[in-house]
Amino acid sequence: MTSLRELSDEERAEYLMTHEVSQQLGIKQGTVRRAFRDGLLDGRVLEPVQGWRILLITPASVEAYRAEHLGRRGRRSNSEKRKAEKAKARKQTPRLAAARRARRDPSFGAASRLVDARTDGDAGTDRR
Repeated sequence: MTSLRELSDEERAEYLMTHEVSQQLGIKQGTVRRAFRDGLLDGRVLEPVQGWRILLITPASVEAYRAEHLGRRGRRSNSEKRKAEKAKARKQTPRLAAARRARRDPSFGAASRLVDARTDGDAGTDRR
């Protein structure tokens, strides 16, 4: 970690501090810190000064936060959850998608493998 004194003016100009972000967004500094901790804002953490961690936040992540999260309260609606799940499913590999389908549909995956293991290869014959 570096300290605030070690940063050049050019490096410092690339970032915003928590109080600047809170003023721009109209939210408290604690909310900015929580958003940073939760990964909603990108930036750097500097060495603590007098017990306080200094966060430097990128302006691009502030604008992304403003567009996606600012003004929304509470849980996401079901339609937003479905959209997020679909986007996540598109990014998954086929193996993960098959495992996910097996969890939702008991007739797919492990249950069908169990039936295959009990039969000796002939359709409908049971080894028991």
